[in-house]
Amino acid sequence: MQIAKKGGLFVSEKYEPLMKLKGKIIEEGYTISSLAEKVGMNRNTLANKLEGRTAFDITEIYTLVDILNINPEKVNQYFFTRWLQNAKD
Repeated sequence: MQIAKKGGLFVSEKYEPLMKLKGKIIEEGYTISSLAEKVGMNRNTLANKLEGRTAFDITEIYTLVDILNINPEKVNQYFFTRWLQNAKD
């Protein structure tokens, strides 16, 4: 597992997509609480998913892509590790 330096922080590649997703949440003007309410999810559940403790299911990913105006071609960058992004059939 590689470690990357991001703005003074060292971030495992495993959590890189979640860091990018958190940035997108802020960029779109949401807090964890306001986004959880909009998605219809408990705030603690969303926080756990954003910390990598539990995974997003496909329905949650589709909902977040729509709410956060994520380009469908860039979904992998927000929800999947680089290993999965580069996986081939």
